[in-house]
Amino acid sequence: MMLAALVSLLAAAACIPFVSVSASSVNFQAWQMQKNGTLTFPELELAEVVRRPHAGIAFSGGGSRSFLATIGYLAGFHDIGLLSSTRYISGVSGGAWATGAFTFAKVASDNDTVLLGPVVDPKDITPDGLKHIDPECLRSAPVNKDMYWFLLKNFFDKNVEGRDVWYNAVNEVFFKPYGIPNNKFMAPIQAVIDLIVKRNPDLSPTEFVLPRPNRPYWISGITYLGPFALSPFPLSNRSFTTFEATPYYVGQPRTRQVKYVSRNGTQEKRTVGGYIESFAFGNEAPNAGLTNTTGVLTSSTIPDRQLNPVRAASMSSFAAGAFLSDLPGFASRGIDPIFKTWSPSEPHPNSADGLYGDGGNSQNLALTSMLQRRVPNIILFFNNNQPLNSSFDPDARPVTSSDMTTDLPTFFGINPGSLTPLWDLSRNQVFPSEDFARVAKGLIAAQLGGNGTFYRTELETVENKWYSVDKGIKANITFVYLSRTLGWEQQLPSDLRKQIQPELDPSNPSNLIDKGTFKNFPNINTYLQVNPSVSLANMISHMCGWIVKHNQDFFRLALGI
Repeated sequence: MMLAALVSLLAAAACIPFVSVSASSVNFQAWQMQKNGTLTFPELELAEVVRRPHAGIAFSGGGSRSFLATIGYLAGFHDIGLLSSTRYISGVSGGAWATGAFTFAKVASDNDTVLLGPVVDPKDITPDGLKHIDPECLRSAPVNKDMYWFLLKNFFDKNVEGRDVWYNAVNEVFFKPYGIPNNKFMAPIQAVIDLIVKRNPDLSPTEFVLPRPNRPYWISGITYLGPFALSPFPLSNRSFTTFEATPYYVGQPRTRQVKYVSRNGTQEKRTVGGYIESFAFGNEAPNAGLTNTTGVLTSSTIPDRQLNPVRAASMSSFAAGAFLSDLPGFASRGIDPIFKTWSPSEPHPNSADGLYGDGGNSQNLALTSMLQRRVPNIILFFNNNQPLNSSFDPDARPVTSSDMTTDLPTFFGINPGSLTPLWDLSRNQVFPSEDFARVAKGLIAAQLGGNGTFYRTELETVENKWYSVDKGIKANITFVYLSRTLGWEQQLPSDLRKQIQPELDPSNPSNLIDKGTFKNFPNINTYLQVNPSVSLANMISHMCGWIVKHNQDFFRLALGI
């Protein structure tokens, strides 16, 4: 809430008008679902994607906490050679910072051990060792630079447009230090760049950035809040939809009519859905849309609106987006990400300014993206700040937001606190409600076991028309919950173990230490601990990496290996 309040204050003061720029012709590929309703996923055209095992890993939001936990988990996967066994990697908010930087980093060339950092065995962790992070290691991002300082710096810089205040801060902290350009389009492979340049001779291959070699296909989860002209939206009647940004394309897989309601009572239906190549995002609408499942459309481009990796991750992490969309228009106009938005599925696409926000405004973890693609083995990492209540009994009473993160039970249609000014998770059910207790019990048992809080089970979907998830999809889902790990703690040197364990009932993994260098470890506060110490950053990543490495047979099974 502190971050939301800060952003709202800046927004109310900014009120910076949209800056129009000269446009030029651009030709780009677009896709839509098939006439029988089958969804189309363009990455399946790429041999580099389909030859990878059909498995996916998804990381939730959670600011610097999720960033550091994600980097730790990825380091563990790297060390046991499992990243090559994954087709998809997705992230929301802090998870998008981590997965985006992991996908596009230009430092530590061909050395992911340096990029992700070592996973030190707990018995070998020392206070001095915790104080060092290689400058080319991604863990150093939130440690070396203060996000809030850059937010204020950018806000008071008269040369920074309002909607770029957040974007520039994300870039300075999480992307620029690792050589990731914020002025280049992204593409999945060189062959795609060659086709784009062939269709657009004014573009150069040097205007694009490619992922590092041998990366899973990246999906950044974003929320499309709705048309700017209809904001503010009433809290009880918002029509948020998920929006995917990937190296190849952006958009939503299903085309449909969505009704948007303004607070003043105005109602309007808009067509949403379809994909366009990422480099074309933000264009004015073409004169004519698609007549087949795919085709090349012609439009005009806006040179300073390119969807580079930084923009995709910063949009995914704009937590105040939903809150600002509820405020009078002047506030949103000041700082929200606003882009020309239209559907390639319309015969004559209608372009309008669209509001975008944090993926967590609608789904804090891109589960439906995996289910839409029929991924059979999915690992979900919940990197939230709410500790898992080890004494919760789902058979005895309903779950509350003090038992676990709100995000997890909403996927089962159980909604403790699912509707607030900052998010609307009320449409997220994809699994039967009766399966929730089994998952909750499995996670709690694992947490008490001390080797990591994870649970794997086969689940079958219920129909979710809003997010285009069909009934009857069976998938092996692994839930991983960020939690104290007592078996790992017991192996730490005694002096460090005392520093991370709470004085009150340290054997209860739901209790967190409330003071010192490792305050709130590992569920550090999203807003109050955005700039953690080196020691705290390393400790979170070491623990998460150890969980994967120590349980590598389990995680191989979780990926279907």
